[in-house]
Amino acid sequence: MLTKTLKVIVLDRFDFRENDTKVILYSREMGKLGLVARGTKKLHSKLAGHLEPIILSQVMFVPGRNFNYIGSAKAENCFLGIKNSLNKIWLAGRVLSSFDKLIKEGQKDEDVFDFLFDFLNWLDNVHVKINEEFIYNIFILKLIQKLGYEPQLYKCSECNNNISSQLNFVFSKGGLVCFKCQQNLSIESMLIDKKLLNFLRLTFRSSFNDFIKSYNFLSNNFNCSLRRLRKILLFNIGDIYIDY
Repeated sequence: MLTKTLKVIVLDRFDFRENDTKVILYSREMGKLGLVARGTKKLHSKLAGHLEPIILSQVMFVPGRNFNYIGSAKAENCFLGIKNSLNKIWLAGRVLSSFDKLIKEGQKDEDVFDFLFDFLNWLDNVHVKINEEFIYNIFILKLIQKLGYEPQLYKCSECNNNISSQLNFVFSKGGLVCFKCQQNLSIESMLIDKKLLNFLRLTFRSSFNDFIKSYNFLSNNFNCSLRRLRKILLFNIGDIYIDY
């Protein structure tokens, strides 16, 4: 494997050996990576400031025998609008933590990279009071969709017939199940109303940027649904389970 220059978003970093750190990155070119940054725990490290979480950086990927390394790094966007607000830091940190858990290493997806960057850029520049819980839930819903786990919200997940009444969301089926099929299933489900269903359909039909243009209206009218919305987010994706 050759040395490469990567555009990355720093998700997390933690201590590794005496003077190094291991940095968790999501790159446009190679997907999620865990790279060793040498000497970043030293007081005068030139790399450390460019590899903080919630930073867009350009890094040099250096392959190694036992570990892959960061040869150099240059911050391109520090998202100061986020870092000057405790509420935004909390939201961005929660988003990146969940993103890290949901994304597997080495799976490249430029669309997912752009989605994460667009979210951080929006959060960096938004100047109105936001409902952090609401925005977090919307981000996770959209991420689940981009990863290929969009729930079935138009037809029965069992018989594929249209559903007009008795809207049961069955978690293990990943979508709605009609009343007839529900009778044969002894598994956890949740009854959702038409208002919430339309809200979810709107969420998946719209891009994040388009959706967020209606943010004030939606957050004011769907705060009551946040608890139920979190339950819908309790997906079992492969061997990863996140308690939202």
